[in-house]
Amino acid sequence: MTATADSVAGEASQGIARPRDPGGTLALALLVLLYVLSAVVITLLGRAQAGPLFSPDEFLYGALAESVAAGEGLSIRGADQEIRAALLVYVLAPAWKAASTVDAYETSKLIGALALSTIVVPVWLAARPYVGQIFALVPAALCVLGAWMVVGGGLMTENLAFPLGTAALVALVAYLRSERLAWGLVFLGLAVAASFGRAQLAVLFPIGALAVLADAGVSWPRWREALRAHRVIGGITGA
Repeated sequence: MTATADSVAGEASQGIARPRDPGGTLALALLVLLYVLSAVVITLLGRAQAGPLFSPDEFLYGALAESVAAGEGLSIRGADQEIRAALLVYVLAPAWKAASTVDAYETSKLIGALALSTIVVPVWLAARPYVGQIFALVPAALCVLGAWMVVGGGLMTENLAFPLGTAALVALVAYLRSERLAWGLVFLGLAVAASFGRAQLAVLFPIGALAVLADAGVSWPRWREALRAHRVIGGITGA
């Protein structure tokens, strides 16, 4: 009798911890549809903007991408430019390789829309274990429904930094949940890429260090074992 009650209680607790997952194929199809819709809408918003009027930074990134495409490096009219986060420039450079300024600018905005819309993937993956694959589409959709997505219609570092930074945080959560070093290394790689996309995202490294310490704290009284398990990621992010 007691064993049966314990079994039922165990099944109930598992049901709470792991919600039922109605349809994996349908969820994936809707996720792809959400990505496509986001990319199309952001692209249309970008096309409504004839020139780089959203931010003066667009002139800088466009000129640097053209310079890199021409093999002149990060310079404008022969003058080297000090830019710490140049990932966007290198990603956009192919668009300026063999196209007019107008066509290259439009292609660059398309690249930005495609890159920014990828935010739906890490957000969906992060929410899926807690609410199921279908309901995980809700926070993913909220990330691309805000007015801030107008930024995607320009040559802005946010187009890469937003999805990369989010993906890094999702990888950090996966690492803390599984304690698999592979996820920790994925976090470090994404954090480096995000920092190269936007310098302020170097804050991801101290965030990783603090997350490791917090995980050890909640593991009390096994905090020493937890710290040993996190010694590689904790050491790198702490340094």
